[in-house]
Amino acid sequence: MEEIKWFKLFTGFHNNRKIKQLKRLPNGAEFVCCWVFLLDLAAAVNDDGLVYFTQEIPYTDEMLAAEFDIPVQLIRQAMQLFEKFGMIEIVDNIAQISNWARYQNVESLDRVREQTKLRTRAWRERKRLEAKAETDDQEPAENAVTSHETSQKRKSDGLERRKKKEERRKEKEEGEGESNTPAPEACGIYNNVFLTEEQQRTLAEEIGDSFRDYIDDLSSYKKSSGKDYEDDFATIRRWYKKDQEEDQKAETEDARWLRMAEAWAAQHDEEEKQA
Repeated sequence: MEEIKWFKLFTGFHNNRKIKQLKRLPNGAEFVCCWVFLLDLAAAVNDDGLVYFTQEIPYTDEMLAAEFDIPVQLIRQAMQLFEKFGMIEIVDNIAQISNWARYQNVESLDRVREQTKLRTRAWRERKRLEAKAETDDQEPAENAVTSHETSQKRKSDGLERRKKKEERRKEKEEGEGESNTPAPEACGIYNNVFLTEEQQRTLAEEIGDSFRDYIDDLSSYKKSSGKDYEDDFATIRRWYKKDQEEDQKAETEDARWLRMAEAWAAQHDEEEKQA
């Protein structure tokens, strides 16, 4: 796929009034750098100033931080400032550079994008025909073997599922027979997080619909690290509490930066009026 090799950045860029306001803020150099990187991404996407990873996946603050190698907190502050200053608009959760067509050679960019689409379409059609020809050659020799293997695999999978189901039933009966306390259920994507039904209801009430994400995160962590916990229920609640504290701290910091930016913008407008 042919890529856009350039985008326009006018001379006197550093004297733009919005860029001046950004530079006067703490971490202003990082904000200006972030803006240039954002323009570069918009040119690479080449879709009327939109900035996205794919058309279905918008860039998150964390993804932009990884792209730009800038701390995510500064990315979050920068994007809020850009939107506040009218430098970007948010369209369906996707950032779009304001007045993109005004500053870029849109006709040239459109021509490159259309040429890329045509080449991509031809390449996909060629690959499809090659794959079809290869499949047609292999089908007569492989059909009989494949059919037999599929039948055997289905039988084996069915026996394995029935065996596991019977084992879980016996474990549950034994657990309930030993104690009046309900036996915990195996949860998570690896079935290694153990919670009773009551504990799952409690997590749903405290956390909401995302409680299953916490269960899956704990399941993945236990699987990859080999670490185990004495009480999975308490661990998930502790993780959720920590996330809430961090989110509240981030919101407080973001609000402080926005107030500062608004104050700078108001001061600049007042200076222009007096001038």
